[in-house]
Amino acid sequence: MSQSGYTPIITYNSSTTGHVPTTGGGSITTGELAVNITDGILFVGTGTNTYNTLVASKGTTSITTLGTVTTGTWNASVITGTYGGTGVNNGSSTITIGGNVTFSGAYTFSGTLSANTAITFPTSGTLGYQNIPQNSQSAAYTTVAADAGYTIFHPASDANARTFTIASNASVPYALGTVIQFINMSSSNVTIAISSDTLTWSTGGATGSRTLAQYGVANAIKIATTQWLITGSNLT
Repeated sequence: MSQSGYTPIITYNSSTTGHVPTTGGGSITTGELAVNITDGILFVGTGTNTYNTLVASKGTTSITTLGTVTTGTWNASVITGTYGGTGVNNGSSTITIGGNVTFSGAYTFSGTLSANTAITFPTSGTLGYQNIPQNSQSAAYTTVAADAGYTIFHPASDANARTFTIASNASVPYALGTVIQFINMSSSNVTIAISSDTLTWSTGGATGSRTLAQYGVANAIKIATTQWLITGSNLT
């Protein structure tokens, strides 16, 4: 209902699902708007035909979709953050988003995220692993960027002493707080070394390479730009 004393402006509209303006049928002309109320889609006519068989001078060579409301229920009372601020918590609501989705801030998922389209995450953020992925190595190995949050695993089947080296900050600038785990299941020792930076042992503060014996587990945590702290069992 319009305010008293004013004339309402009503665009061309349809409440039929899937109904859109046609390029040759003359629903709207250039600059005119039309809305599908049921689908929640707004259209604008761009480019005029010289002849229209249904309504004179009302043809359009192309239709542009200005906006779309996708399927889903947004619960405003449990949405937090503004324009990517601290993220969105959708509580128990179900939200379906069409098209590609890009996350550019801090974000927290407390439920299940499923997608049938592309979702792009930034290289850093609050997302992590729900497990510890494993990178099995049976040769001398230097860590790479993808090893952040991983276990470098020495299998029992490799009965050879190996050296696993944490890459220097100059080579791989891991974020502060990055954890790399090492597990040795072999009867042969694994030497955990570092390339040019400092590896500090949490027991006593000594620096340098450490030896990880069979069944040993060690966690190395980056605590400064060029310093890692290492702790674990069967580690000397």
